[in-house]
Amino acid sequence: MSKTPYRIKRAEHPAELQGAVAAQAQAWDQSYRGLLADQLIEARLHEGAQAKRAMDWALASQEGIWFWVLMDSRDGRIVGVANACPRRELDGPELLELAQLYLTDEVKGTGAGDRLLEMAIGDMDAYLWVLEGNERAIAFYRRNGFELDGASRHSQEFDATELRMVRHTDED
Repeated sequence: MSKTPYRIKRAEHPAELQGAVAAQAQAWDQSYRGLLADQLIEARLHEGAQAKRAMDWALASQEGIWFWVLMDSRDGRIVGVANACPRRELDGPELLELAQLYLTDEVKGTGAGDRLLEMAIGDMDAYLWVLEGNERAIAFYRRNGFELDGASRHSQEFDATELRMVRHTDED
């Protein structure tokens, strides 16, 4: 069995958060073309937007939000990012929300996403929002115990519909 060239760690330094933001932007570019307006994707790729997002993430990490990064051990590039947080909606179906999990195309299908998800939420009950039409992401989350619960919302920021997926691990 060959050893994977990827490793997961908690982002602890500004350079790691900047790399995570860049990986998220690249994943957006690769995953959302055709699902979101090109101008939204281009805005994510803009250097100023990435610098602001890295600063926001640095502040969030100082407030106790952990960002997990997937690094390529061969060259140190960050190729994925995930983080979870306490639910951001009063009526969220679980206490924990997977706020994001993004992988660049080079690591999709390697199993690294499963490991990154496990680092972010472990085996806890959680929920997330996924872009309608992102069938690959929906299939990934289903393989990891999440199911669509029928809730949806319109994101004004993205001018797109998001669908809620929930994972209940207890069998009451």
